[in-house]
Amino acid sequence: MPDLGEFSPYGHLFISVGLGLLVGLQREWAESSLAGIRTFTLITILGTVSALLAETYGAWFIGVMFISALSLALFIKKELSNKIIPHRGMVTEVSILIMFCVGIMVRTGPTLLAASLAVLVSVILQVKIELHSLVARFSRNEIRSIMQFMAISLLIFPVVPDRELGPGGILNLHHTWWIVILITGMSLMGQIINKFMPHGNGLVWTGILGGIISSTVTTFSYSKNSKSFEKNAHHDGLIILTAWWTVYLRIFFELYVVVPNFSINLPLLLMSLVSGLGIVWNWRKHSGNYQVIPIPYNPTGLKTALSFALFYSIIIYTFTYFKENAETDTLPFIAFTSGIFDMDAITLSTGRLVQKGILNPHEGKTNFYLALIANLVAKGFIARLIGGKKLFSYLLTPWLVSVIFAILILISHSFYK
Repeated sequence: MPDLGEFSPYGHLFISVGLGLLVGLQREWAESSLAGIRTFTLITILGTVSALLAETYGAWFIGVMFISALSLALFIKKELSNKIIPHRGMVTEVSILIMFCVGIMVRTGPTLLAASLAVLVSVILQVKIELHSLVARFSRNEIRSIMQFMAISLLIFPVVPDRELGPGGILNLHHTWWIVILITGMSLMGQIINKFMPHGNGLVWTGILGGIISSTVTTFSYSKNSKSFEKNAHHDGLIILTAWWTVYLRIFFELYVVVPNFSINLPLLLMSLVSGLGIVWNWRKHSGNYQVIPIPYNPTGLKTALSFALFYSIIIYTFTYFKENAETDTLPFIAFTSGIFDMDAITLSTGRLVQKGILNPHEGKTNFYLALIANLVAKGFIARLIGGKKLFSYLLTPWLVSVIFAILILISHSFYK
């Protein structure tokens, strides 16, 4: 395939015509009152010609022509307004300016990027109705969650200092905030997918999304729902079991991305199989329709993000402190206690400590298994205390089997160290 940047001026001119026709075709089809197929083709050609002339007369020529194109677009809009021709927004005007720049890029390069931009502009213009309907489906809180995630990712992350802190340089705020982005991003993704799934999408799928968002919050929400509506207890139980099963997939993904050398693949596979059998065991009793309830959780709030970052940092610092002071008997207690509150933080912090050499792999896996047992026990108690006997009757056998199996893995791990 030839390099588009190696075309002659004639070749660049033909490319400009093609890209201008592409976007102009869409505007003509949409019956734009401001510019159509001819205008967009000429604007793109103007950009390429400006770039060609700038090679002789200087870059200032492009600036003059850009201002001319902008003035022309604004003048046409004003004339249309005087004639009382409906024309809302600035979409076509902005598209004109972009296509002028595309025409310049066709000549100056990268030409392939220019072509991609033209295609992107035409697609954005074409999916107007779909985009508006997409936005209309979001609530105010959901839009705020997306904006908060953008702030966490694009505003805060770049300015967080990337240097080692704490004992042994174990703490790195940049690394910690990247983990915050990973966790909040997964939860936000689950919320968005859940938002656009059709109603009645299936209990198992609802549980999977609940596990991606937060298995603990899902357990709490559906236990509370079961307490209020006991007839839904079996459906709620199936969603909760599926959310618990999803935790193993979530942990596997987190470790693969952050600390791939901390391998606990086989135990995770075994636990996921045991948990999956619990879902199958409950599914055979499934019957009837069920109205899925929303999960009231905002993972992208700054308060939530800061809390996770603080908890993650405290776990790392505490483990490091007791390890360096030879108080290793305290580490299992810390791991168990941490697992009660958050599985993500203890998993990633343990992996980080193994990666940095603060903990050896055997200690890291022991801490992980203890945290997993604590997390299972805690969620079981939440379901029993909040959801009541009927809900817990559906969860009891799968829950007990999972806890016992996790204990057996811990014992075998300790025996074969």
